[in-house]
Amino acid sequence: MLRFAVIAYWFSAGLFLLTAATVHTRAGHLISGNLEKIGADGIRTAGKNLKWENVARIWVNPAPAGRVGLSDVLTRIWRGDHKMFPDETALDPSSVDTVRRHYLTVRRLGNTPGAILFEGKLNTTHSGTYHFRLGSDDGARFFVGGKEILTTPAEYSFRRATKSIRLDVGEHLFRLEYLNLASYALLELEWSGPSLPWSPLGAVIDWPLPQAPPAIPAAGALAWNGSYIAHPVESLTGSRVRFVGKPAGIRLSTVNASAIFFHPLSLPMADRIRSGKVGREGVLLVGGDFLEGEILSIKDNVITLQTLLFGSRKYQGGSQAAAVFLQKPAKERKQWIVRTLLGTEIRLRKLEWDGSTLVVNQTPFRKLRLKIGEIREIAYLAEPNVLERAWATWAAMDTQHKRQTIAGQSSFDRTYKVRSEAKVYLAQLDEKWRRLESEHAVIQQELKAILAGLKQHELVARKARSDLAETQSNYTLANSRVNLNAHHFNPKIREARELKMRRLTEAKAALEAEKKSLMEREKSNSDNVTKYKADRDRQQGQHEKHAADRNAGLTKARAIFKGDSRPVEIYAAVARTRKAREFSESRRNRSR
Repeated sequence: MLRFAVIAYWFSAGLFLLTAATVHTRAGHLISGNLEKIGADGIRTAGKNLKWENVARIWVNPAPAGRVGLSDVLTRIWRGDHKMFPDETALDPSSVDTVRRHYLTVRRLGNTPGAILFEGKLNTTHSGTYHFRLGSDDGARFFVGGKEILTTPAEYSFRRATKSIRLDVGEHLFRLEYLNLASYALLELEWSGPSLPWSPLGAVIDWPLPQAPPAIPAAGALAWNGSYIAHPVESLTGSRVRFVGKPAGIRLSTVNASAIFFHPLSLPMADRIRSGKVGREGVLLVGGDFLEGEILSIKDNVITLQTLLFGSRKYQGGSQAAAVFLQKPAKERKQWIVRTLLGTEIRLRKLEWDGSTLVVNQTPFRKLRLKIGEIREIAYLAEPNVLERAWATWAAMDTQHKRQTIAGQSSFDRTYKVRSEAKVYLAQLDEKWRRLESEHAVIQQELKAILAGLKQHELVARKARSDLAETQSNYTLANSRVNLNAHHFNPKIREARELKMRRLTEAKAALEAEKKSLMEREKSNSDNVTKYKADRDRQQGQHEKHAADRNAGLTKARAIFKGDSRPVEIYAAVARTRKAREFSESRRNRSR
């Protein structure tokens, strides 16, 4: 368990080490680096601590910078013979290509003489030295930021020029003048720089135009306070908005809802909702028509609309109605705006943190917990809501760009509606998964209760077995006692037992007496042996003394008697033998 806790700790710490952040302070400074800490006290990035009152905007894991190269390129063409590049202020162009491209092309001039002026923006994502190569037939002049960089002379031949300049990160004004004196128009412009290999800025043919940004990229709901919930809406009722999958932490009432989007909306579709600079109460149909009127009721996902021309009409949310505009949202004001990776936009008066987790507890959110890995941006600014920003984007487009966007509506539907349907399906799967998890948790609880009951029953069974063994032992003991009592109270058995006990007592007494007699005999024998040994030692001493005296007498006699001593020795030996025999017989007699 401790090992798991240590692994979890280092894993959570690794999340911060691997999370990048870019902070824009209210003083106008930009700080980029690893996000080391975030919480109620502020943030720490690149070794610097910042309080929330000093932070204007923070991007968590910021996406790479925008597209590198040209953008918003406008083309003006002057056809005819021109020895020098025409003055655009004095001579109107023959044609103007208002399609905003991100590359150069001389395809429209073909093999006819004329001049082309390209104007747009050159985007760079790294500061450093950039290298440019220009090739043209005939002449060309290349400008960046209002400064002339490269020039090729108009001499009826293909000429090249190269140069290197330093550019900072951002957008730079781009201008290229091309003059074709005769034959087929040829123009080449290449560049390279930091983290950028040699790549062309022009093309021989027209490329497909990039798709316009969506107004509402995902189905969801716009709250009255400007928050946008990027989650598919299941149905509407008179009191609340129901989301697919019933996501936790989101509770939006119809009173606090400003607009409901059942499908993603393109810029021209979203523009049909407004009248002037504000939205109109009504229903935007799937076909693109907007019906303005008073919304009488919303029940079971059916919107009842009272119109001036058609009277009362009912529309099914999702299948017939693409969006419903209920009321004008509140005016933007300075507050915290939190954008998530899923597209939700949350507006808060203050930030509440539980460690590194953001806790959102302001309508329409209730105790919604967001981890740092789910947040894309945190900013403190006054910004219009997502619908008003879409209106402003549409209003800033020129006529040609609007036509292109309208023409690409089918492509928009193929791209974003499929994504919306996939999100709905994923939300349904998520709800099903949560339901299965809750059912699994209930089953686990039931299984846990069953196992606890089984364990209790096992304990009861073990106790019952123990009690049974104890009862059987007590029964055996009681049975033995009963048998013993039965034998004790039987006269014959009692007499036999008393006789047995009496004989046993007598045998014990006889044994004790025998032991006592043996001990006394052993003591007597020990005394006799001691006395015998003492007598023997005394007699042995006397004998040895007598023998010594005899030997001394014999020696003395030998010394006195000089003749044959053989008879004397024989007599002495016989006398000694007789004495020894008498001594042995006396000992034998005493031992008897």
